[in-house]
Amino acid sequence: MKKFIAAFLCVILLLSAGACSEKNNAPMLKLESERNCVVNYLGNDYNCTLSFLSDGMESVRLNSPETLSGLTFRCSNGKYTVSLGSLICRSDTVLIPDNSFPVAVYTLMNDLKKNKDSIMLYPDENGYSYSSNSKVPYTVKTDNNGSITKIMLGNI
Repeated sequence: MKKFIAAFLCVILLLSAGACSEKNNAPMLKLESERNCVVNYLGNDYNCTLSFLSDGMESVRLNSPETLSGLTFRCSNGKYTVSLGSLICRSDTVLIPDNSFPVAVYTLMNDLKKNKDSIMLYPDENGYSYSSNSKVPYTVKTDNNGSITKIMLGNI
C-alpha cells in the first residue's frame, strides 16, 4: 500500500510540474501612441482615440457620437486642456468632476501605463481581456495582438 501511495504522489508531482511549465500564449498589452477604440462608460458607447503620447501626457479625443466629435481632453504633467475646434480651455486643475468620462478614462490610462508589464491578458470570445477592480472598475478587451479594441468602464 505504501508503494502505491508513493507512486501515486510521484505521478501527481510530475503532472503538476508539467502544468506549471506550460507556456502562456497570451500577448502583452500594447499601449500604442494612438489607438482608436470604443469606450463604454455607464452604458453609453463612445468611439475615441486614446493617445499615450509620452510620460505624463495622455489625450482622449471623441470621434462619436457626432454631437461630441472632435472634443479633446488632454493632460500633460498636471496641466489640463479641453478643446473643440478653435475653442481651447487650459487650466492647472481639472475643470470637470472626478467621476466624469474624461477623468475616468485618464485614471484608466494611467493605471494601464503604470501596470503594463504586470497585466495578464486572458482569452475571451474575440481576443483577450483584462479586468481591474480599481477605484473605477474596468475591463479592457484586446485583439489577438494585445491592441485595445474596447474598454468597459464604470459599469461592470
